[in-house]
Amino acid sequence: MHAFLTAFSFKTNLMPYKTLFALTMLSCATASVMAQETAVNPSSTATTTPSPEAKPALWSIYGFVGHFSQPAYPGASFTTQTNLVVPYFVYRGEKFQIDRRGAKVSTIKQDNFKLDLDLGLNFGSDADEVPERAGMPNLGTILDVGPSAKITVHKLKDANIYLNVPVRAALNLSDKFGYEGLSLNPNISYERRDPAGWSYEANIGPVLADQKYLANYYQVDPEFVTANRAAYKAKAGLLSWRANLGVTKAVTPQLRLLGAVRYETVSGAANQDSPLVKEKDGFSFFLGLNYSFWESETRAK
Repeated sequence: MHAFLTAFSFKTNLMPYKTLFALTMLSCATASVMAQETAVNPSSTATTTPSPEAKPALWSIYGFVGHFSQPAYPGASFTTQTNLVVPYFVYRGEKFQIDRRGAKVSTIKQDNFKLDLDLGLNFGSDADEVPERAGMPNLGTILDVGPSAKITVHKLKDANIYLNVPVRAALNLSDKFGYEGLSLNPNISYERRDPAGWSYEANIGPVLADQKYLANYYQVDPEFVTANRAAYKAKAGLLSWRANLGVTKAVTPQLRLLGAVRYETVSGAANQDSPLVKEKDGFSFFLGLNYSFWESETRAK
């Protein structure tokens, strides 16, 4: 699950999952933007060298504004409505890149296989915003770091199908980089773009995590037991099943319209019986605009 390195919201007390959703969905909706900048035919096996003016800038500064709605975390009863403003920096180096999904180091890159080292930041806040978590500890700011493999499964005329396998360790920046567990989100994605400026991405897959990671969301220790909240020991395993659909449309060379929707279910999840789970199914969405403010004259290689 990816996140931005910088985020500002009109609503300040965002829980990590909320920030993570917005940035993940923005990533989903805009995943093909950088691919479009290279303007290659995904089904072609021929290697062509684009002209310098056709290559994207080495660095760019973007801004995103939009509205998103989603449960506070998978299984929560509370749905947030948040207006988000996100400035972000993109660097398109040959081995090191920074984009809306975080920072990454390309360690292996072949025609049908890519392995990156990803970094992402999820912001913490007050847990009292969610009724079922009232009085429980706040959730800290989490740095996610780990390898992410992307394997091309099938090439079509104007689209690709990928298997993505990101594995990330969670480090709590609010607790001296304390280790907060491990997550895995294998998923199948379909990415398509067309000459008219439309881009699409859909993906589906499970989210798995260890006990320590899931305890952050679903465990209730004895000191936090109330008349309506029983003690609960979180278990490792399935966090949720998740399906995302993102669409973007280039309005001008600088301006792009973005939209995304997610369906997520905790039915059959390891912690579906936690007292902190109130809804088995949830929908999330966002709609926004992405604008390119500045870019370098130097082009990416």
